Amino acid sequence: MRILRDLFGFVLTPFALGLGLVSVDVPRSLPVEPYADGVTPVYLDRPYVNAAPVQALEGQRIVRLPRHLRFDVELELAAPAQALRLTSEENDNAVFAGWEPVDALPVNVPGRSCALTRAVARSLAPGVHRLPPGGPAASAPLLVASDAAIEARTTSAWNKLTPGSGPLDFALRNKRKLAGLVLAWGGWCVVLLRWRARREEGTGLLARDGP
Repeated sequence: MRILRDLFGFVLTPFALGLGLVSVDVPRSLPVEPYADGVTPVYLDRPYVNAAPVQALEGQRIVRLPRHLRFDVELELAAPAQALRLTSEENDNAVFAGWEPVDALPVNVPGRSCALTRAVARSLAPGVHRLPPGGPAASAPLLVASDAAIEARTTSAWNKLTPGSGPLDFALRNKRKLAGLVLAWGGWCVVLLRWRARREEGTGLLARDGP
C-alpha cells in the first residue's frame, strides 16, 4: 500500500499535472498591419526586410509572425483573399505542396539562419483557415491581399514544449522549460515529504497520548 501511495504521490500526480499544463492551448493574437515592401519588417521579433522590393507586394497586409514560430497560424477572413508565404530553400517546404509557386516574385529577405528567396501563394475563402508556420530554419512570413477584416492568432509558447527533430534537439529547444518542470517536481516532492513527516509525527503523538 505504501508503494502505491508513493507512486501516485511522487510520480503519477505530478506527471498528470505537468502534462495538463503543457497540453493547454493558450491563444496568442498576432498583429495584422499594412505592408510596405522593403520597409516593413517581415517578422514580429526581427528587423529583416525584403532587400529586393517589388511593386506587386504593395498594398497587402502582413501577419507578423515570430521568426521561429512552431505552432499553426489561425487566419480568420471576412472575405475572399490571396495569401502569400515567403520561405527559404533551407525550410521543409512540403507543407506548402498545395500552394502555387510565384516564380515571378524575386524576393530576398536576408537573415542570420537563412534567407527567404521563394514565394508561394494560395486563394482562401472567407472563414477560418489553419496554416502551417513554416520552418524549421525560419517561419514563413504571411502576407494577405484583402480589403476586408483579417484576424490572426497562434498558440502562446509560454507553457508549450517546442517540437524538435530528435531527443537532443527537443531537449535543447526546451531546456529552460524542462528545467522548470524538474524544479517544480522537486518542490512538489519536498512539500509532500514534509507533509507526510508532520502527519506521521502527529499520529505518533496521538498513539503515545492514547489510553
